[in-house]
Amino acid sequence: MKQERAAQTRKMLIRAAGEEFAHGGFDPVSLNRISKRAGVSYGGLHHHFTDKRDLARAVVSEATAVLLGEVCAAPDPGLGGDRPTALRRLIEATYRFVALLDRDPVFKAGFVLTLDGSVPDLGESLREQWQHWVEEALVDAERARELGEGIHGADVATAVVAATVGFEVLAVRDRTWLKPDVVARFWRLILPRVASPATAASLDADGGPPLGFEPAG
Repeated sequence: MKQERAAQTRKMLIRAAGEEFAHGGFDPVSLNRISKRAGVSYGGLHHHFTDKRDLARAVVSEATAVLLGEVCAAPDPGLGGDRPTALRRLIEATYRFVALLDRDPVFKAGFVLTLDGSVPDLGESLREQWQHWVEEALVDAERARELGEGIHGADVATAVVAATVGFEVLAVRDRTWLKPDVVARFWRLILPRVASPATAASLDADGGPPLGFEPAG
């Protein structure tokens, strides 16, 4: 029971820190603000984290786990199910990526902190990890002949990463950039130009329902 409470307190602190870092970056945020937001005493915060950098590293670690486990992980097709094509996996991942930037402050804070420069030893930024995953997905698509004639996966990756990361930047002032219909419009524009005719015919430009998420009402 005590361990469960400690784990819950740690989770609350990481969530509160994510909410603060996502909007203010690293430097302006104080541990006092984080502890108040979490409803945890200042001493209780220091029981779990030695300082603000330690807490920031925990936020980035959690955001990285979300990126790798919820955004980039291919859904299990189930017993007897067909593995989705590389382009289908990519389309669905972009929906999850944008939805989490909109809904998960810890995920968003991970992107803010890894570019902030105020916290050392955070390793590869989340944007770089996302870029590498997109590039690998499009290598798979090119090998599987899912791309149109003369279309190179690296070129498509540039467009996808620029768009999705651009949505994040634009959403600082207007969160409608992180809505599913924005992703849908992007794919409706780009998919007919990059996919082979056979692949394009088999794909819905909306990428099907964004797995694990319901469109905002």
